[in-house]
Amino acid sequence: MGIKIFMISFIITSILLSFFLYISMSSKPAAFSMTNFKPILTSNNVLLKPPTRDSYPVIFAYLLSASKGDTKKLKRALLALYHPGNHYLIHMDREAPEEEHREIAEFVSSEPVFRLVKNVYIVGKPNMVTYRGPTMLTTTLHAMSMLLRCCKWDWFINLSASDYPLITQDDLIDAFSALPRDLNFIQHTSRLGWKLNMRAKPIIIDPGLYSLNKSEIWWAIKQRTLPTAFKLYTGSAWTILSRSFAEYCIVGWDNLPRTLLLYYANFVSSPEGYFQTVACNSEDYKNTTVNHDLHYITWDNPPKQHPRSLGTKDFRRMVLSSRPFARKFKQNNPVLDKIDRDLLKKHRRRYTYGGWCIETGKKPEICSGEQIGQSQPPLPYLSPVLKGHKLLNGANFASAGIGILNDTGIQFLNIIRMFRQLDYFEEYQRRVNGLVGAQKTSALVKKALVLITVGGNDFVNNYYLVPFSARSRQFSLPDYVKYLISEYRKLLMRLYELGARQVLVTGTGPLGCVPAEMAMRSTNSECSAELQRAAALYNPQLVEMIKGLNSEIGENIFIAANTQQMHMNFISDPQAYGFTTSKVACCGQGPNNGLGLCTVLSNLCPDRDHYAFWDAFHPSEKANRIIVQQIMSGSTQYMTPMNLTTFLAK
Repeated sequence: MGIKIFMISFIITSILLSFFLYISMSSKPAAFSMTNFKPILTSNNVLLKPPTRDSYPVIFAYLLSASKGDTKKLKRALLALYHPGNHYLIHMDREAPEEEHREIAEFVSSEPVFRLVKNVYIVGKPNMVTYRGPTMLTTTLHAMSMLLRCCKWDWFINLSASDYPLITQDDLIDAFSALPRDLNFIQHTSRLGWKLNMRAKPIIIDPGLYSLNKSEIWWAIKQRTLPTAFKLYTGSAWTILSRSFAEYCIVGWDNLPRTLLLYYANFVSSPEGYFQTVACNSEDYKNTTVNHDLHYITWDNPPKQHPRSLGTKDFRRMVLSSRPFARKFKQNNPVLDKIDRDLLKKHRRRYTYGGWCIETGKKPEICSGEQIGQSQPPLPYLSPVLKGHKLLNGANFASAGIGILNDTGIQFLNIIRMFRQLDYFEEYQRRVNGLVGAQKTSALVKKALVLITVGGNDFVNNYYLVPFSARSRQFSLPDYVKYLISEYRKLLMRLYELGARQVLVTGTGPLGCVPAEMAMRSTNSECSAELQRAAALYNPQLVEMIKGLNSEIGENIFIAANTQQMHMNFISDPQAYGFTTSKVACCGQGPNNGLGLCTVLSNLCPDRDHYAFWDAFHPSEKANRIIVQQIMSGSTQYMTPMNLTTFLAK
């Protein structure tokens, strides 16, 4: 927590909750934010982005293979790998008993996000898969064919239930977004070594090709010579293949993929050679290979035929490898808990968080736990690294100390006032236009969720900044409020003219009840009556102005959040919400811990969850969760004309 006292932001981002945690924290912050997607809210309070190319720069198609006894590992791996922008095909082979097939089917159908996004699929007629036989290869090709037919994606990744990610899908998507889409990550070599006599020359028959019963591969007595029509390559069975190469393997425009498929039908461990040999013998694809499988694997030694099971002693080496996947893991190995906690920042039985997954406070375990919403803070708009596809994911136009009026915050230097933030937003659209074109830019902005929080500073850092301030001499308080509302209306109309069509407007917080104002304006820790009067005048007029704008436009473009009332619930009765106090900040100094900033020298409470306020101005994380929940699902007492859940579903 511990945000700067003056947090003013106009933000375009794919992460909603992190900025909901900022809104209405006190009289000081003002924020204008925008999420560049059309969110979906599930019944279990998970906010996510639908999987479209406009939403994500890269889409992966995963094959997750499993066998008898793998259900728990498979479910855990799927949750760790899940992202609504990707596609997931599960193949549980025919050896697995019927109850395990049913368990996986029920798991997929019962997960609310899977059910809503519809991007997790199960092979309905599973194959018999024989260890080291070509049925392993035919299962992969079958999965490719299904995914090519059903979905748009950029890369195909084959994993097993014994694999696990070492990075989040958001990070993997970001890394691959800068790569040419024709690259194929295939570990390969033409030096067959011991595989020459143990893989290339033997002739085998896989009973899984024709038998309903599981059995080992059969070995022919006679061996074959090495081919001369093509060169053999070998490598890892774990690959990341481009869509173009997958299409070539399935419906290739020359006969090489089919010729090699027939050859590898009698080859030991054909998945370790087929894709390598196809790619390296193809004029179209031999220069698209990256000689790496992007897996962390340690092998038995000698002869390096079987991967070791990884444990906690391997964790440091896994991290230092910088590889996105590792294998193999035994079920419930403690190192998986360490990966979840330290690398993926997730709860063991839940999703890996990211820009798509935002819990709303009611059920924090639905996503990733306590760190949710802070995984990917938006880049500042003026940051030199905010360019290219990153513009589609978010930008932060934040400044500090600003308000509705240009003379608010005159004591601060180099602040970006609201009119300039809107200018930057217009410039942002021109930059996005250069990336995706005018039509997609317009659609992106139109579908965006816009959050704007401004107004509190116009009282604290303007009208009441000093006794007999210029504005207090110019206006009585009621007239000043009317003037603010009229100027705010102009800003909102400008926002509408720039294309915003889904705007959440929050009112001021409890201006006189934050610890800072009680410390400066009260001798008995009571709220400042004058500042509370200002909030009581301003917030109802803001709601009426929003109603008038919607009526004038002819549809509900704006919704208003009564964040003052949301705060007052736990300020007036903190014990009812599990707080010890709402008058003293967890971190600070002076009366009410309300003077100055929270620093290493400040008083610090033993448990911030017992405090409604973290510092002199900002509610604690627990308090913010209460606010977020009211924004998401609150009644008309808190949200006008509807709550955010209803607003996003329209």
